[in-house]
Amino acid sequence: MQPNAFVNSALIQEETLLNVFLVLEQGWPAGPLFLHALNSLIEATVLHEHVYFDPQETFDRTNLAPGSVTSLIRGSSIVQLLLRESAIELLPKSTALDQYFEAIGTEYRSGNFLADASWTPHAFMYGSPEDEPNRLQIYLDLTTKGGKSLLEPRRLAPPI
Repeated sequence: MQPNAFVNSALIQEETLLNVFLVLEQGWPAGPLFLHALNSLIEATVLHEHVYFDPQETFDRTNLAPGSVTSLIRGSSIVQLLLRESAIELLPKSTALDQYFEAIGTEYRSGNFLADASWTPHAFMYGSPEDEPNRLQIYLDLTTKGGKSLLEPRRLAPPI
């Protein structure tokens, strides 16, 4: 890997791909989570030269539960199309990442990268247990207040 291997690159979470798959391929209702996931996927693929996923290296495993996130997205025709067209790609293996970090002269390693990529203020993870109920109440308020629920189905176009 070249020292500039990750310039103009993004890492997208498997849950983002899963939300797109569930609505477009499984017929789940499209709500705010889907719109956010689809927007994130589109934005990442348009703005970045490389969009990586699967930092835990589970995509090629054969011993996964059938309903796991990785199993579902691995079987997704949308994910397969994105891979085939190089819109998304598997993150390089941890050994290659470690070699890259060593080559650029840092003690940072793939384990540090995984922790930093997964535990950020922008992830759907909470720093303390006290934060979660407040965050959930905010999401509940956003989706239920103002008369109609944001999750209520609406007709987008009149019937022909």
